[in-house]
Amino acid sequence: MKFIKLTCLILAAILLFGSCGGGGGDGETDIPAETSETAAAETTAGRADNLPRDLDFGGRTVKCYAAGKYSIGYTAEDSADIISDLIYRRNAEAEETLNLKIEMEYCPSEPWNNMSERIKTAVMAGEDDIDLICGSNWYTTKFVFNGWVRDLSGAPYIDITRDWWAGGYINGMSYAGHYYYLAGPIELGYLSGMICFYANTKLWEGLYEENVHAMVRDGSWTLDKLISLGEGAYADLNGDGVPNDGDVYGFAVATDFECEYIAYGCGVRVAPFDDSGTPQLAFIEDPAQLISFWDKWYKIKTNPNFVNIIWNPETDTNYAAIEIFKRDELLFMKSPLGIITSLLRDMESEYAILPIPKLDESQKDYIAVMTDGNPIYSSPITASDAGFEAAMALLEFCAAKSYAEITPAYLEDALKNKYIRDLESVETINMLTVHPLSDFGALYLDLGFYSFLRYDVKDENIASAIEKKAKTFAKNLEKMLVALEGG
Repeated sequence: MKFIKLTCLILAAILLFGSCGGGGGDGETDIPAETSETAAAETTAGRADNLPRDLDFGGRTVKCYAAGKYSIGYTAEDSADIISDLIYRRNAEAEETLNLKIEMEYCPSEPWNNMSERIKTAVMAGEDDIDLICGSNWYTTKFVFNGWVRDLSGAPYIDITRDWWAGGYINGMSYAGHYYYLAGPIELGYLSGMICFYANTKLWEGLYEENVHAMVRDGSWTLDKLISLGEGAYADLNGDGVPNDGDVYGFAVATDFECEYIAYGCGVRVAPFDDSGTPQLAFIEDPAQLISFWDKWYKIKTNPNFVNIIWNPETDTNYAAIEIFKRDELLFMKSPLGIITSLLRDMESEYAILPIPKLDESQKDYIAVMTDGNPIYSSPITASDAGFEAAMALLEFCAAKSYAEITPAYLEDALKNKYIRDLESVETINMLTVHPLSDFGALYLDLGFYSFLRYDVKDENIASAIEKKAKTFAKNLEKMLVALEGG
């Protein structure tokens, strides 16, 4: 394997991912051809951040509150030592360069409960003991609707059009020109949370002659293709005539858990911005795309030649699917990119990384979807102006440094250790970064779309479920916008 060539391609992917920032709406922003080249030149010449070179905070402490792993100093247990060292040195350099000190406070136990209580207590008491909140959009996006976090659109030193900020993602969570959360490659979850499909190359080559990546390149990797290929993969290994444990299957599902990620990848639009910048309930006003997706999804999850892992809150069903995949008993699997350096690192058989399939071949692009555990950063309204300024400078420094040095090192390590198994998988990552999800209704979980798909749609008749919940969604969106408008 030519690691130098592969690494160059991945570095190009990183540049593109950071550059997807300018537009809102559907995230299909045109990037000038010179952007990546300019950024590459800047990052290799030294510091590329947007900070004054004489910036000095006089030894000020930046007080960060983090939920578990969502910390500017966090690295996953399975990260290489070189990555842990790079992050440690990045933080030490930030402290020395900006003359500040990073102080971490970690939320105990269940962060989605305790984190809210900690922020609420600080805000209600008017305390300025937190400058920076490090969390994920699973449980920190609600803070803006409670009026707990600052408007960051005028934050000092932050320019979300720069390559190290996920501008498309940030804009998708904005409203009326204001944004309240930042996202970028500050910790490894930023890239590792991208939802991908995996194909077991050993099983594939025993079934089909063409290269597994060919259908991605020609645009024919769709839900219908997933169904047909998956059905062709089934094998009754134990010969009992019944699909059960130990047989080979085409795909694994956990009832409807996380099926919203696949819906987003299939181009289902929840509440994108209209021309005036106001989110509209697209899936209610024109439900054809969602209905078409659900028809196909229902065929998948009720297909006897697919593994249906019943959702159990006591069991990590994604982990169960991974184990079946590693045993060469599963052709396709959905999981975040980050498992390549952890749960799949000891897989003996080869595998290929694919995008989420399209709804059908009329869909123009494959869409990059991040998990709702994507790390995001905010600042409470009670943070002092001096603390807020220092926190924004720290984020800017860390994002630019990670973009230039740490993310490339992480991906190069993944290549050298064969966590990424083929060149075409790198091309897939590269392709996905050009079209990130940027949908207000998908990124803000308070609307309730994700729970609607997971729990409210009981059968194949999703049109009826949409009609029943339409008023609820309209009220939820109205409430969210009123909160953002300061009502």
